[in-house]
Amino acid sequence: MDIQTKSKRWYWGLGLLLSGLALDARAETYTVDWDRELAQAAAEPARYAIARPVTIDALRDGHWSREGEQAVWRMELEVPGAQSLAFHASALQLPEQASLEIGASTVTAADLAGEDYWSLPQPGSSLTLVARMPLLAANRYALRIDQLQAGFRDPLAAPAVSAKAGSACAINFSCSAQNEALEWGQSVVAITVLNAVGCTATLVNNSLQDGRPYLLTASHCRELNGQRGDAQAAAASLRVYWNAVSPCGSDLAAASSVAPQTSSGANHRAESSDVWLLELKDAPPAGAKPYWAGIDASDQPASGELTGIHHGGRLARQIVWGSSPPQITVLGLSIGDLPVWKMLSELGAASAGSSGSALFVGGGKVVGVLSASSNCDAVPLPSLYYSRLGPAWNGDGSSSGSLRPWLDPANLGRQVPAKSGTGSGSSSSSGGSTVADAPGGGQGGGGGLGGLLLAPLLLAGALRYGRKALS
Repeated sequence: MDIQTKSKRWYWGLGLLLSGLALDARAETYTVDWDRELAQAAAEPARYAIARPVTIDALRDGHWSREGEQAVWRMELEVPGAQSLAFHASALQLPEQASLEIGASTVTAADLAGEDYWSLPQPGSSLTLVARMPLLAANRYALRIDQLQAGFRDPLAAPAVSAKAGSACAINFSCSAQNEALEWGQSVVAITVLNAVGCTATLVNNSLQDGRPYLLTASHCRELNGQRGDAQAAAASLRVYWNAVSPCGSDLAAASSVAPQTSSGANHRAESSDVWLLELKDAPPAGAKPYWAGIDASDQPASGELTGIHHGGRLARQIVWGSSPPQITVLGLSIGDLPVWKMLSELGAASAGSSGSALFVGGGKVVGVLSASSNCDAVPLPSLYYSRLGPAWNGDGSSSGSLRPWLDPANLGRQVPAKSGTGSGSSSSSGGSTVADAPGGGQGGGGGLGGLLLAPLLLAGALRYGRKALS
């Protein structure tokens, strides 16, 4: 037997031995101080998950094995007490013909847009990751996780108290919206931010009417434990649920469970006070039948009907309605004094998850985004406080601190008409946004055999490839 044959057999033998050891790998467990974290989250009712910093790198963590002609990397994560798990990866690279199984979902290279990645929440307190790829491609696989999101509420479940159709608080949009409001509702979407917060956003038009997918919502939707996260990292985490409606007469379902289309990822554009403007990375999905709401930043009290459309309770689309002109006032909150419209609701109310929703006036124009509200049973009527678009229009004068540079590139003034249809434009990543690192740090999990196993697997694959090429 020649030296080359002995070398091949030695590497195959070592690879198979290490493969067998890797199958017995234990789950890496990360703890959460639930009492402390839930006490902090109590002041943020739109939250459904706790952000847990970790340091996980596939170069040293997890376990490699060989299955036929494939290299397989596995790691199991566990957070005791969690109802769901998701993660943020500051880097995820998948070579061609590779896949990453994340619980019940699967990701391929075609699904990635850059290295930054936010996973879908998976039910349960443990999460199994399995990456499969050709042997010779394993050195091009990279995964670095810097944060786990441990759910303390099921993000797919509807809160029972507010889910009943016909409730005086949660008014089903499908039952009560009339005339033009039915069309305006197509602009309203449910969103999640940072895999931890549920809010509402509205697709809005710009003065060029070119179909760029701008979303308006509230800046506090990226707030965790009283601190606003990095704007671009939060925008990148955005998940959008389109056309989340429940039929009239049925209970309001969770928005994420009834939305027929979803999309992910956005770029931060501007914010002023509690008004946050994002631009989706992709155009609205086919079949979404989008409606681009108009803008009225004149800051003049509107006459006639006032309509709020939202996804309170992370439920299907709901509506609030008022007839009295809104009042200009200042609302003092922990995030500062906000210039707001105060609307008294004569039908319906807002709840956790409504934040960021739009206040519509005639013509399908938005005049504010929801920052706060009173309880449904407030006397004499529930009060809703919408951050006014007027002060945010010019903001601090910069492109990152004002809405006008993005929504009025044609310099038409403070009025932008609504627009229906699919639109011809698509989102652009230009405009000076820089993708920032998401919050991370903390302790990592054990690895053991990852780096040691990868070398013989790759070398064994290379030797086999060389043998085939010569034969």
